[in-house]
Amino acid sequence: MKNLSNFPILSFLSPAITPLLVLNMVLILAIILLGGLEIKIGNLEITVHHLKTPFCFLLSLLLLKFWIDKKTGEQGIIKRAETFLEQKHGIFAFAFLAFISFIWIKVSQHYSFRTGAFDLSMYDYALSNTIKGKFMYTPWLGRNFFSEHFSPILLLLVPFYFIYDGPIVLVVTQAVITVLSAFPLYILAKEKLNQPITALCISVAYLTYHYLVSGLMFDFHMEIFELLFIFSAFLFLHRNKPGKYFIFLILALACKEDVPLYMFGLGIYAWLIEKKKKIGLATMLICIVWAFVAWKIVIPMSYPDGPRVSHFLARWSKFGQTYSQIAWGLLTHPSELFGAVFFTNFKNLLLPLGFTPIASPALLSLSIPPMLINVTSENPMMRNLDAHYALPIIPFVFIAAIFGINNICKMLPQKRNIILTIFSLYILAMNLGGLKGKGTLFTTHDMVGHKLIASLPDTASIAAQTSIIPHLRHSQNIQMLPKGLNSDYIFFDTKRFIWPMTDEEYNALINSFINNPDYMLLSGQEGFYLFKKKLPSE
Repeated sequence: MKNLSNFPILSFLSPAITPLLVLNMVLILAIILLGGLEIKIGNLEITVHHLKTPFCFLLSLLLLKFWIDKKTGEQGIIKRAETFLEQKHGIFAFAFLAFISFIWIKVSQHYSFRTGAFDLSMYDYALSNTIKGKFMYTPWLGRNFFSEHFSPILLLLVPFYFIYDGPIVLVVTQAVITVLSAFPLYILAKEKLNQPITALCISVAYLTYHYLVSGLMFDFHMEIFELLFIFSAFLFLHRNKPGKYFIFLILALACKEDVPLYMFGLGIYAWLIEKKKKIGLATMLICIVWAFVAWKIVIPMSYPDGPRVSHFLARWSKFGQTYSQIAWGLLTHPSELFGAVFFTNFKNLLLPLGFTPIASPALLSLSIPPMLINVTSENPMMRNLDAHYALPIIPFVFIAAIFGINNICKMLPQKRNIILTIFSLYILAMNLGGLKGKGTLFTTHDMVGHKLIASLPDTASIAAQTSIIPHLRHSQNIQMLPKGLNSDYIFFDTKRFIWPMTDEEYNALINSFINNPDYMLLSGQEGFYLFKKKLPSE
C-alpha cells in the first residue's frame, strides 16, 4: 500500500470526493422527486432540471475515486460499495430509498389535488361502506364494486379501514406494494444470473421503469398487486415449491377478473417448458374455474337490477357482444391482433431492457395475452398502454429479460461479466429518469383548497369536480360534476383536471353559477370557486 503523501494532488482530492458524491446523489434525488433544483447565491443562479449533467459528474467522481484507490492500493469507497451491494444490504438500502420516494410521490400527489373520484374514490368508498355494513357499495357506480371488477384482493385492506377510514390507506398501500414487488424480482435475478449487482440494477430499473411509474401515478388500481404476486408465483414455480406457488397464483387471480387469461399461459409454460405437468394442468384448471366464477356468476349477479354481462365488453364491441363472440371475433381477425399498435407497444416496452426479453421467447410469449387485451380494445388509453394498463404485462417482460440476458451469456460464456456489466449500465441509463419530477411541493393553492374543504358541514350535499372528491368526508352527500347541480355546495378547482367535462362545458358551468341568483360565491381564491345555495332568508 502506498502512502497518499507521495501523491500531493491525490492527498488533496481524495478527502473531497466522498462529500461530493453525497451532494451529487442528493442533487439527483431532488431532480427525480421534484423535477429539478434551483439555487441562488447573490447574483449567481444555478438551475438543474436534467439528469445528464449530475450523472456524468457522478460517473467522473467514481472513476476518479477508483483511480485513486488503485494508485494508492487502498480498499476505498468503490470496493466497499461493491461489497455492500453484493450482500443483501444493497437491495434493502435501495428498497428503503424507493419506499421513501414513492410515499412522498403518492402522498404529495394526493394532497395537491392530483387524484380523483375515478378511480381513487371508487375504491375508497367501496371499502369504507364495507366496514359500515354496505358490502363493497360504490356511490359513483350506484352498485356493488364487484359488478365493475371482481377483485376480492381488496378485502385484505378492510382491516386497515377500521384503523383509518380514508383514501390515504390506498395511497400508501400502492406505494408499499410497488416496492415489495421488487424483492421477488431481485431474488429471481440473483439466483438466475448469480450476479447480485446485476440483480440490483434490474430491480432499480424496474422501480423506475416508465410503465410502472405511469401505473403508480394514476390514483389507485389493484393491478399493482399483480406485480408482486406474479413475480412471487413465478419465483416459486422456478424453485419447484408448488405449495407457495399456488398461494401466490390464487392471490394473483384475486386481483382482477382478467388475470386468469394471463396465468393460464403460465400453466402452459409450467407444463411444456418447465416439464411440471401436474402443476401446469392444475394452474390451467384453476384459471378456467376462476374465470367462470368471475365472469358468469359474481360480476353478473352483483348488478342490483338483475344479472347482466360486464359493461366493459363494450370496449370490444366490434368483435361481438358476449365473451364467446368476442373471442371468436379476435381469432378470425388476426390483423386486428398483430397490427402496428401491437408492435409499437412491444418496441416501447422492450427498448428500456435492451430487447433482451426476445432472447427468451417462451417467457416473452406470456406477455402476449395482456398485450392483446389492450391493443384490441376501443379504449385509446388501453391501446396506448397509458396509465395502469401496462401493469399486467410488466412482470412477464422483466422475467423474460432475466432469462434472456442469461441465455445471451450462455452463448458467450467468456464474455459473461462484460455482457452483464454493459446490460446493467444500459438498463440504468434507460430507466433512471422515470421518476423525474413526480414529486410535488405543496403550494398556496393546495392549502387554500384544504381550508375550504374543512369549512364544509359534515352532512352537506356537495357537487364537486373529480380532483376535490377524494378529500371530502364520507358522511357528506357527494356527487361529481356535472351531476348534482342542485346541491348545497358547488365546488370547482380550475387548476386541476376537469374530466369528464370539456373546457367549454366546464367554463360554461362555472359562469352559470356566477350568474345564478340562487347561489352565492363563498370563495374565488387560488383557482377555487366555492358556491353555496342561498337560504330563503338570503
